[in-house]
Amino acid sequence: MKIKESVVLLISIYALSFSGVNPSIRVSTGLNINQIHDVRWFLQYYAGELNLNPPYIPAKVTKDYGINPDIQIEIVFQPKNLAKIGIFFENASTNGQINYTEYSGELNVDIFAKRYNLGLVWEKSIYKIKSNQEFVWRILPSFLINRLIINGALIINTSLQKQETVFEANSLGIGSEIAYQFSFNKIFLRLYLGFLTNIPRTFHLKGNSDAKLVIENEKEIKIQWNTIKLGLTLGLVQ
Repeated sequence: MKIKESVVLLISIYALSFSGVNPSIRVSTGLNINQIHDVRWFLQYYAGELNLNPPYIPAKVTKDYGINPDIQIEIVFQPKNLAKIGIFFENASTNGQINYTEYSGELNVDIFAKRYNLGLVWEKSIYKIKSNQEFVWRILPSFLINRLIINGALIINTSLQKQETVFEANSLGIGSEIAYQFSFNKIFLRLYLGFLTNIPRTFHLKGNSDAKLVIENEKEIKIQWNTIKLGLTLGLVQ
């Protein structure tokens, strides 16, 4: 059985074991600050190669993986006398850009770093301010499906050429959050601050694990997010 299939099966069994417990559905969105050192390095390298090799295009990096949004959906259960537990799915994407424009044409290259997290939630109230206000601590282990997508577009006069190359690297990650929660009626609003990190894995061509993304036979381009997360969650009170 493949790793991804095993993880999906594990999470499904985990969720079904608490199917009789009243669930809380939550939706979160926020901002991510990512380090992703190798991906940033690869963006600069790619621009440099366009400058140094035929046809010697003096392209420049115009965007370097800034702050990006994410979205997360989760279902959390409350077993009696235990911490809350559940499952979640998260999606986030950020991109760097390379551009060169002159009178006869234009070159645009977008290099996207994307992740899809499927994981577990452990959650516990750590300090009650009032009956409807509290601080919550969360731990979120997950399986990450990572993509590095290179989209190139070359425009010469009225001619347009496009090319897309996709690399992938799956890994395990861990996240944690501290959140302030305010409840009203059956709804709660939560402000959270957290982080995400993962085990570094080398990118390879999608569908070909032997074709690794290695620069000049020594520099492996790996994905490691090391992300700071800030956002809001809207959910149902249990």
